[in-house]
Amino acid sequence: MVVLDLKMPVTWPLWLTKLGVAITRPFGVSLDLGERQPWLEMRRWFRQVSVRELYGGFVYIAVGEK
Repeated sequence: MVVLDLKMPVTWPLWLTKLGVAITRPFGVSLDLGERQPWLEMRRWFRQVSVRELYGGFVYIAVGEK
């Protein structure tokens, strides 16, 4: 299973995160969506889960393998 989504970058200042959300808002992005962490739930169902961050931590790819 693969999940590709946006998240709140841990290392970015809040004002920069809010700017990124404002720019991507036309695509359905909101600040609360960035707080989801589906890879934690994936660990319940998959033997191996890896998470890779892209674009400074604003995008992630989570891969779960049985």
